[in-house]
Amino acid sequence: MEQSFVLLCSILALLHIAGICLAIHALGRPHSPQGTIAWMLGLSFLPIASIPLYLVLGAARIRRHTTSRHSREAIQRALRNLNAWLQPTGSLE
Repeated sequence: MEQSFVLLCSILALLHIAGICLAIHALGRPHSPQGTIAWMLGLSFLPIASIPLYLVLGAARIRRHTTSRHSREAIQRALRNLNAWLQPTGSLE
């Protein structure tokens, strides 16, 4: 009985440590301020539920958002370059 209690406490302690580490990781990710606070609180106080959610939703959403933002910026740069290239430079006389 005592060994199972020690094992359970050890697992819960490791989950809390993992949750705090992921909360620190979430702090450095490009979330909104509200999203960062929500992830940090959830990962710190409810690690059993929050860790799987963060690993599935948090990281994937950020990657998609960052990729789409970089793609959008690249497309805008290409269109500006194309627009500048297509502008008439002067008369042909």
